[in-house]
Amino acid sequence: MTCNFLTLSDDLFLLIAMEMKMEDVLRLRQTCWRLHSITKIKALWLKISRPSWIDYLNGGFSCYSTDVHDMTSEQIEAIHKICLRAESRSRSIGPQTLYKWNIPQSVDWLKIVASRWVFVAASDHSVSRLLCWDMLSISSGSSAPLAECFLPARVNSGMIEVQSEGLLVCLGLGPTPISEVQILTLRRMGTSFLFVETFTIPDCSDVQLFQGNLFVCGVFQGLQAPVLVDWRTSTVYHLFGEVPDLCEFGSIS
Repeated sequence: MTCNFLTLSDDLFLLIAMEMKMEDVLRLRQTCWRLHSITKIKALWLKISRPSWIDYLNGGFSCYSTDVHDMTSEQIEAIHKICLRAESRSRSIGPQTLYKWNIPQSVDWLKIVASRWVFVAASDHSVSRLLCWDMLSISSGSSAPLAECFLPARVNSGMIEVQSEGLLVCLGLGPTPISEVQILTLRRMGTSFLFVETFTIPDCSDVQLFQGNLFVCGVFQGLQAPVLVDWRTSTVYHLFGEVPDLCEFGSIS
């Protein structure tokens, strides 16, 4: 008695696919529309998931975490594809193009955090923007930025710090039309993300260090005079010169 492979039930196909490697599952998907649909089932991707790959979802930040069971099969599959490409690249030599964005402005600053979050500051003669992309969303087919905000001047320097409330971006802006340092927090609001202005100090630029509640900038009040700023207490410490006292300014919004 002979049995046609395609006469097997969908449940049997699913059980077989669960014992396969991800690369083989993707090859199986290309054979016909029926197997293509079966390999899209969420239970399959949960079964073949590697714990280390699922950990990639959170990017190391619990404040942005999402339970894998709340994700769609496309999102889980996207994580696996990213990690599979990363493993493949580690065995190859030479640069490779993975993603490409068409940004109309010139890129002033770029930072990649935890191999997942891509921060880009871009500007032209009329606008300055800060954008954040999630590599997971891009692999799922979305090219739109995760979050975006407009800035009063172009970015000349910047650093990112991971703190309890999330990712904090410390940016030096200027010198024209204004010169200032802004600290923005990437916050999650339900299923959306947005940048929230946490702190601003005027007449300050050139961020050289950012850690905890402190940052160092190299330009203060138009002079090359490094200062240490405690942004949580709104206090400036002059690192050099004959001004030992503390300079109070503003307040944290």
